[in-house]
Amino acid sequence: MRSFAIAAAAATLISSTYAAPWGAGGLWGRKPDPSKCLTKDAATALAEGFQGLIVAYTTENAQALLAEDLVDYSNSIKSLQGFPVDPFTPVFPSKAAFMAGQGAQPSVPLEILAIDAFNCQNVTLRWDANFGNGNLVAGITHLTASNSQGKADTWQISAIYTEFDSLAWFKAIGGTVTPPGQ
Repeated sequence: MRSFAIAAAAATLISSTYAAPWGAGGLWGRKPDPSKCLTKDAATALAEGFQGLIVAYTTENAQALLAEDLVDYSNSIKSLQGFPVDPFTPVFPSKAAFMAGQGAQPSVPLEILAIDAFNCQNVTLRWDANFGNGNLVAGITHLTASNSQGKADTWQISAIYTEFDSLAWFKAIGGTVTPPGQ
């Protein structure tokens, strides 16, 4: 029985290695196939593209960078808009909604602090936005990528998950925050 369990585990490992999006020969010593798995350069390009949409939005960049089935989730944005916090309902349920919303916003001084992690389809970055006068907002964004064209340089953002200090943001754009009593 024990021999069977070991053989089954080995077969599972070997078959999953060959099914993974790695180059010929499996995982060991191989680079990922850049048409099926994000590379460091592609992950960086997506993170910097996201930053560009926030700092200097253009319709042309949004069309190129965002997948047709884009969805964007952020309870931080919902709270700023006065909507109920709900992690299951997107703030922008489509590419068109994101483009209309972000296209109407003023530039935000967002700087990428670090790209903390990436894998075949995901990129996670930390950022801050310094609005001046001590108004610094910290945030984290997780991007999910897709590659409908299947080429190394055709990765697009298909999902955005962003959270940040919405009270600090509210103050930075002129709102007033009264802390609860002690």
